[in-house]
Amino acid sequence: MKHQIKDVALSELTEGRNTRLSASFDYESMADSLEDRGMDEPIQAWKNDEGALEIVRGYRRFNGASIVAKRNPKRFKELFPNGIPVIIRKDITNASEAALAKVDHGTVVSLRFRSERDLAVAILKDEGCTEEEICARLEGLFAKFQTAVPSSKRDKLVELKLDPIKNRVEIRKLVHETYKGQLQASIAVWKCPPVVAECLRHLEAKEPLPKGVKCPAKLTYADVKKLAKALEEDCQILDDKGVPKHSKGNPGPNFNREWAERLKAEAKKGEKRPKAMSANAMQEQLDSGAWDSEGFKLLTQQHAGKQDVKGLKAADEKLYLVDLVVKHKPEVWKAFKAEALAIKQSVIEGTL
Repeated sequence: MKHQIKDVALSELTEGRNTRLSASFDYESMADSLEDRGMDEPIQAWKNDEGALEIVRGYRRFNGASIVAKRNPKRFKELFPNGIPVIIRKDITNASEAALAKVDHGTVVSLRFRSERDLAVAILKDEGCTEEEICARLEGLFAKFQTAVPSSKRDKLVELKLDPIKNRVEIRKLVHETYKGQLQASIAVWKCPPVVAECLRHLEAKEPLPKGVKCPAKLTYADVKKLAKALEEDCQILDDKGVPKHSKGNPGPNFNREWAERLKAEAKKGEKRPKAMSANAMQEQLDSGAWDSEGFKLLTQQHAGKQDVKGLKAADEKLYLVDLVVKHKPEVWKAFKAEALAIKQSVIEGTL
Protein backbone atom coordinates (compact mmCIF):
# COMPACT_ATOMS: atom_id res chain seq x y z
CA MET A 1 0.00 0.00 0.00
CA LYS A 2 1.60 3.27 -1.11
CA HIS A 3 1.55 6.24 1.22
CA GLN A 4 0.77 9.70 -0.10
CA ILE A 5 3.43 12.43 0.25
CA LYS A 6 2.34 16.06 -0.02
CA ASP A 7 3.14 19.54 1.25
CA VAL A 8 0.80 20.58 4.04
CA ALA A 9 0.20 23.89 5.83
CA LEU A 10 1.04 23.86 9.55
CA SER A 11 -2.56 24.79 10.33
CA GLU A 12 -3.77 21.55 8.72
CA LEU A 13 -1.82 19.39 11.22
CA THR A 14 -2.86 18.45 14.73
CA GLU A 15 -0.71 16.76 17.37
CA GLY A 16 -3.40 14.69 19.05
CA ARG A 17 -2.41 12.47 21.94
CA ASN A 18 1.34 11.86 22.19
CA THR A 19 3.21 9.48 24.48
CA ARG A 20 6.14 11.84 24.75
CA LEU A 21 6.13 15.09 26.71
CA SER A 22 7.40 18.39 25.39
CA ALA A 23 10.07 18.33 28.14
CA SER A 24 11.64 15.37 26.31
CA PHE A 25 12.40 17.50 23.27
CA ASP A 26 14.60 20.49 22.55
CA TYR A 27 12.33 22.30 20.12
CA GLU A 28 14.65 25.30 19.84
CA SER A 29 17.59 23.24 18.55
CA MET A 30 15.28 21.56 16.03
CA ALA A 31 14.09 25.00 14.92
CA ASP A 32 17.74 26.09 14.46
CA SER A 33 18.43 22.96 12.39
CA LEU A 34 15.34 23.45 10.20
CA GLU A 35 16.12 27.13 9.69
CA ASP A 36 19.65 26.21 8.62
CA ARG A 37 19.03 23.32 6.20
CA GLY A 38 15.35 22.49 6.00
CA MET A 39 13.56 19.23 6.79
CA ASP A 40 15.40 16.03 5.80
CA GLU A 41 12.63 13.61 6.73
CA PRO A 42 8.89 14.23 6.23
CA ILE A 43 6.44 14.17 9.15
CA GLN A 44 4.08 11.17 9.22
CA ALA A 45 0.36 11.67 9.81
CA TRP A 46 -3.00 9.99 9.26
CA LYS A 47 -6.41 11.45 8.41
CA ASN A 48 -8.45 11.12 11.60
CA ASP A 49 -12.20 10.74 12.03
CA GLU A 50 -12.64 14.53 11.96
CA GLY A 51 -10.78 14.75 8.66
CA ALA A 52 -7.71 16.45 10.19
CA LEU A 53 -4.16 15.23 9.63
CA GLU A 54 -3.02 13.91 13.01
CA ILE A 55 0.73 13.48 13.56
CA VAL A 56 2.03 9.97 14.22
CA ARG A 57 5.76 10.68 13.90
CA GLY A 58 7.54 14.03 13.79
CA TYR A 59 6.23 16.02 16.78
CA ARG A 60 9.64 17.64 17.26
CA ARG A 61 9.88 18.60 13.59
CA PHE A 62 6.34 20.03 13.68
CA ASN A 63 7.04 22.16 16.77
CA GLY A 64 10.44 23.26 15.41
CA ALA A 65 8.80 24.32 12.13
CA SER A 66 6.14 26.24 14.10
CA ILE A 67 8.89 28.18 15.91
CA VAL A 68 10.62 29.04 12.60
CA ALA A 69 7.30 30.19 11.11
CA LYS A 70 6.81 32.63 13.99
CA ARG A 71 10.31 33.99 14.45
CA ASN A 72 11.45 34.06 10.81
CA PRO A 73 8.44 33.85 8.46
CA LYS A 74 10.54 34.91 5.46
CA ARG A 75 12.95 31.99 5.92
CA PHE A 76 10.04 29.62 6.56
CA LYS A 77 8.48 30.65 3.22
CA GLU A 78 11.81 30.04 1.47
CA LEU A 79 12.10 26.56 2.98
CA PHE A 80 8.47 25.53 2.66
CA PRO A 81 6.78 27.59 -0.06
CA ASN A 82 3.89 25.14 -0.36
CA GLY A 83 3.87 23.76 3.21
CA ILE A 84 5.93 21.20 5.11
CA PRO A 85 6.41 17.67 3.70
CA VAL A 86 4.06 15.07 5.19
CA ILE A 87 3.68 11.34 4.56
CA ILE A 88 -0.02 10.48 4.88
CA ARG A 89 -0.17 6.93 6.22
CA LYS A 90 -2.67 4.73 4.38
CA ASP A 91 -2.13 1.79 6.75
CA ILE A 92 -3.65 3.71 9.67
CA THR A 93 -7.41 3.83 9.30
CA ASN A 94 -8.71 4.41 12.85
CA ALA A 95 -7.79 5.98 16.21
CA SER A 96 -6.81 2.62 17.71
CA GLU A 97 -4.19 1.94 15.02
CA ALA A 98 -2.89 5.51 15.36
CA ALA A 99 -2.59 5.18 19.13
CA LEU A 100 -0.63 1.93 18.86
CA ALA A 101 1.65 3.43 16.19
CA LYS A 102 2.44 6.36 18.50
CA VAL A 103 3.21 4.08 21.42
CA ASP A 104 5.42 1.83 19.32
CA HIS A 105 7.38 4.77 17.90
CA GLY A 106 10.22 5.79 20.17
CA THR A 107 9.07 4.24 23.44
CA VAL A 108 12.25 2.18 23.81
CA VAL A 109 14.67 5.03 23.16
CA SER A 110 13.05 8.42 23.46
CA LEU A 111 10.83 8.33 26.54
CA ARG A 112 12.56 9.95 29.50
CA PHE A 113 9.96 10.28 32.23
CA ARG A 114 7.89 7.88 34.28
CA SER A 115 4.85 9.97 33.46
CA GLU A 116 5.49 9.19 29.76
CA ARG A 117 5.50 5.52 30.70
CA ASP A 118 2.17 6.08 32.46
CA LEU A 119 0.76 7.73 29.34
CA ALA A 120 1.92 4.87 27.10
CA VAL A 121 0.24 2.37 29.46
CA ALA A 122 -2.94 4.50 29.51
CA ILE A 123 -3.13 4.53 25.71
CA LEU A 124 -2.76 0.76 25.56
CA LYS A 125 -5.31 0.24 28.35
CA ASP A 126 -7.77 2.46 26.49
CA GLU A 127 -7.28 0.29 23.42
CA GLY A 128 -8.25 -2.80 25.43
CA CYS A 129 -4.81 -4.43 25.73
CA THR A 130 -4.30 -6.99 28.52
CA GLU A 131 -1.54 -6.59 31.10
CA GLU A 132 0.57 -9.24 29.39
CA GLU A 133 0.14 -7.50 26.03
CA ILE A 134 1.15 -4.16 27.52
CA CYS A 135 4.28 -5.62 29.12
CA ALA A 136 5.22 -7.35 25.87
CA ARG A 137 4.84 -4.13 23.88
CA LEU A 138 6.59 -1.90 26.44
CA GLU A 139 9.26 -4.34 27.66
CA GLY A 140 12.13 -2.12 26.49
CA LEU A 141 10.58 0.92 28.15
CA PHE A 142 10.00 -0.89 31.45
CA ALA A 143 13.58 -2.21 31.37
CA LYS A 144 14.81 1.37 31.07
CA PHE A 145 13.20 2.30 34.40
CA GLN A 146 13.96 -1.01 36.15
CA THR A 147 17.61 -1.85 35.66
CA ALA A 148 17.84 -4.17 38.69
CA VAL A 149 16.12 -7.22 37.19
CA PRO A 150 16.88 -10.44 39.14
CA SER A 151 19.57 -12.42 37.32
CA SER A 152 17.44 -15.58 37.35
CA LYS A 153 14.64 -13.83 35.40
CA ARG A 154 17.07 -12.05 33.11
CA ASP A 155 18.92 -15.26 32.25
CA LYS A 156 15.66 -17.15 31.75
CA LEU A 157 14.40 -14.48 29.33
CA VAL A 158 17.63 -14.65 27.33
CA GLU A 159 17.24 -18.43 27.12
CA LEU A 160 13.58 -18.29 26.08
CA LYS A 161 14.24 -15.64 23.42
CA LEU A 162 16.58 -18.01 21.60
CA ASP A 163 13.36 -19.46 20.19
CA PRO A 164 10.82 -16.59 20.50
CA ILE A 165 8.11 -18.23 18.39
CA LYS A 166 8.07 -21.50 20.32
CA ASN A 167 8.39 -19.78 23.72
CA ARG A 168 6.06 -16.83 23.01
CA VAL A 169 3.60 -17.64 25.80
CA GLU A 170 6.31 -18.25 28.41
CA ILE A 171 8.13 -15.07 27.40
CA ARG A 172 4.99 -12.98 27.85
CA LYS A 173 4.30 -14.46 31.27
CA LEU A 174 7.86 -13.89 32.48
CA VAL A 175 8.00 -10.32 31.12
CA HIS A 176 4.70 -9.58 32.88
CA GLU A 177 5.99 -11.06 36.13
CA THR A 178 9.21 -9.05 35.86
CA TYR A 179 7.62 -5.65 35.24
CA LYS A 180 4.18 -5.94 36.84
CA GLY A 181 5.21 -3.57 39.65
CA GLN A 182 5.77 -0.72 37.20
CA LEU A 183 2.67 -1.70 35.27
CA GLN A 184 0.46 -1.61 38.36
CA ALA A 185 1.81 1.84 39.29
CA SER A 186 0.91 3.11 35.82
CA ILE A 187 -2.51 1.44 35.89
CA ALA A 188 -3.21 3.17 39.22
CA VAL A 189 -2.63 6.49 37.43
CA TRP A 190 -4.90 5.35 34.59
CA LYS A 191 -7.67 4.50 37.08
CA CYS A 192 -7.62 8.03 38.53
CA PRO A 193 -9.23 11.17 37.08
CA PRO A 194 -7.01 12.95 34.49
CA VAL A 195 -5.93 15.60 37.02
CA VAL A 196 -3.68 13.05 38.75
CA ALA A 197 -1.69 12.27 35.58
CA GLU A 198 -1.56 15.98 34.72
CA CYS A 199 -0.05 16.78 38.12
CA LEU A 200 2.48 13.95 37.89
CA ARG A 201 3.64 15.28 34.52
CA HIS A 202 3.83 18.78 35.95
CA LEU A 203 5.87 17.71 38.99
CA GLU A 204 8.24 15.46 37.07
CA ALA A 205 8.70 17.11 33.67
CA LYS A 206 7.55 20.68 34.44
CA GLU A 207 4.69 20.27 31.97
CA PRO A 208 2.24 23.21 32.19
CA LEU A 209 -1.01 22.51 34.00
CA PRO A 210 -4.42 23.13 32.43
CA LYS A 211 -5.92 26.44 33.47
CA GLY A 212 -7.46 26.34 36.95
CA VAL A 213 -5.84 23.03 37.98
CA LYS A 214 -4.08 23.01 41.36
CA CYS A 215 -1.22 20.62 42.03
CA PRO A 216 0.09 19.20 45.32
CA ALA A 217 3.69 19.95 46.27
CA LYS A 218 4.40 16.22 46.18
CA LEU A 219 2.58 13.23 44.70
CA THR A 220 4.02 9.73 45.08
CA TYR A 221 2.83 6.51 43.46
CA ALA A 222 1.75 5.40 46.96
CA ASP A 223 -0.53 8.47 46.98
CA VAL A 224 -1.81 7.55 43.53
CA LYS A 225 -2.75 4.05 44.66
CA LYS A 226 -4.76 5.53 47.56
CA LEU A 227 -6.47 7.93 45.17
CA ALA A 228 -7.30 5.08 42.78
CA LYS A 229 -8.77 3.05 45.63
CA ALA A 230 -10.83 6.03 46.77
CA LEU A 231 -12.26 6.47 43.26
CA GLU A 232 -13.03 2.74 43.12
CA GLU A 233 -15.09 3.18 46.29
CA ASP A 234 -16.85 6.15 44.70
CA CYS A 235 -17.75 4.05 41.66
CA GLN A 236 -19.55 1.60 43.93
CA ILE A 237 -21.99 4.33 45.03
CA LEU A 238 -25.22 3.78 43.06
CA ASP A 239 -28.18 6.03 42.38
CA ASP A 240 -31.85 5.02 42.75
CA LYS A 241 -31.72 3.12 39.43
CA GLY A 242 -28.64 1.12 40.43
CA VAL A 243 -26.31 3.11 38.14
CA PRO A 244 -22.89 4.25 39.46
CA LYS A 245 -23.05 7.93 40.39
CA HIS A 246 -19.33 8.57 39.91
CA SER A 247 -16.56 7.87 37.39
CA LYS A 248 -13.09 9.06 36.39
CA GLY A 249 -14.71 12.07 34.79
CA ASN A 250 -16.94 12.69 37.80
CA PRO A 251 -15.15 11.65 41.01
CA GLY A 252 -17.09 11.39 44.25
CA PRO A 253 -16.60 12.18 47.95
CA ASN A 254 -13.91 9.59 48.68
CA PHE A 255 -11.59 10.72 45.90
CA ASN A 256 -12.30 14.40 46.52
CA ARG A 257 -11.46 13.98 50.20
CA GLU A 258 -8.13 12.23 49.43
CA TRP A 259 -7.26 14.83 46.79
CA ALA A 260 -8.12 17.70 49.15
CA GLU A 261 -5.74 16.21 51.74
CA ARG A 262 -2.87 16.35 49.26
CA LEU A 263 -3.71 19.90 48.22
CA LYS A 264 -3.85 20.82 51.90
CA ALA A 265 -0.25 19.65 52.26
CA GLU A 266 0.59 22.10 49.46
CA ALA A 267 -1.10 24.90 51.41
CA LYS A 268 1.04 24.08 54.46
CA LYS A 269 4.23 24.18 52.43
CA GLY A 270 4.93 27.85 53.08
CA GLU A 271 3.87 27.93 56.73
CA LYS A 272 6.47 28.67 59.35
CA ARG A 273 7.71 25.87 61.54
CA PRO A 274 6.11 25.96 65.01
CA LYS A 275 8.38 27.52 67.60
CA ALA A 276 10.21 25.17 69.92
CA MET A 277 9.07 25.20 73.54
CA SER A 278 10.86 27.91 75.49
CA ALA A 279 12.79 27.20 78.69
CA ASN A 280 10.09 29.01 80.72
CA ALA A 281 7.31 26.97 79.09
CA MET A 282 9.27 23.81 79.86
CA GLN A 283 9.59 24.91 83.47
CA GLU A 284 5.83 25.52 83.63
CA GLN A 285 5.24 21.99 82.37
CA LEU A 286 7.65 20.70 85.01
CA ASP A 287 6.03 22.68 87.85
CA SER A 288 2.55 21.53 86.83
CA GLY A 289 3.63 17.90 87.15
CA ALA A 290 3.03 17.19 83.46
CA TRP A 291 6.32 15.26 83.22
CA ASP A 292 7.20 12.36 85.48
CA SER A 293 10.52 11.45 83.88
CA GLU A 294 13.52 12.35 86.00
CA GLY A 295 15.51 12.80 82.80
CA PHE A 296 13.04 15.36 81.49
CA LYS A 297 13.21 17.24 84.79
CA LEU A 298 16.98 17.42 84.65
CA LEU A 299 16.95 18.40 80.98
CA THR A 300 14.40 21.17 81.65
CA GLN A 301 16.47 22.64 84.44
CA GLN A 302 19.61 22.40 82.31
CA HIS A 303 17.97 24.34 79.43
CA ALA A 304 16.51 26.87 81.83
CA GLY A 305 20.04 27.52 83.09
CA LYS A 306 19.05 26.72 86.67
CA GLN A 307 21.74 24.11 87.19
CA ASP A 308 24.62 22.44 85.39
CA VAL A 309 23.68 18.79 85.49
CA LYS A 310 26.84 16.73 85.63
CA GLY A 311 27.41 14.83 82.39
CA LEU A 312 24.39 16.28 80.59
CA LYS A 313 26.37 18.67 78.43
CA ALA A 314 28.77 15.91 77.46
CA ALA A 315 25.84 13.63 76.59
CA ASP A 316 24.28 16.36 74.45
CA GLU A 317 27.54 16.81 72.60
CA LYS A 318 27.89 13.06 72.00
CA LEU A 319 24.34 12.81 70.69
CA TYR A 320 25.03 15.70 68.34
CA LEU A 321 28.13 13.94 67.00
CA VAL A 322 26.13 10.73 66.56
CA ASP A 323 23.49 12.63 64.57
CA LEU A 324 26.19 14.04 62.29
CA VAL A 325 27.63 10.59 61.60
CA VAL A 326 24.18 9.05 60.98
CA LYS A 327 23.28 11.84 58.55
CA HIS A 328 26.52 12.29 56.64
CA LYS A 329 28.34 8.95 57.01
CA PRO A 330 25.63 6.24 57.21
CA GLU A 331 28.07 3.48 56.26
CA VAL A 332 30.36 4.46 59.20
CA TRP A 333 27.38 4.52 61.56
CA LYS A 334 26.23 1.09 60.35
CA ALA A 335 29.66 -0.43 61.01
CA PHE A 336 29.94 1.28 64.41
CA LYS A 337 26.46 0.13 65.45
CA ALA A 338 27.21 -3.48 64.45
CA GLU A 339 30.45 -3.44 66.46
CA ALA A 340 28.72 -1.88 69.48
CA LEU A 341 25.99 -4.54 69.44
CA ALA A 342 28.65 -7.26 69.25
CA ILE A 343 30.41 -5.77 72.29
CA LYS A 344 27.08 -5.54 74.14
CA GLN A 345 26.38 -9.21 73.45
CA SER A 346 29.87 -10.15 74.67
CA VAL A 347 29.22 -8.25 77.88
CA ILE A 348 25.89 -10.06 78.36
CA GLU A 349 27.53 -13.42 77.74
CA GLY A 350 30.41 -12.56 80.06
CA THR A 351 33.06 -13.09 77.40
CA LEU A 352 34.37 -9.54 77.54
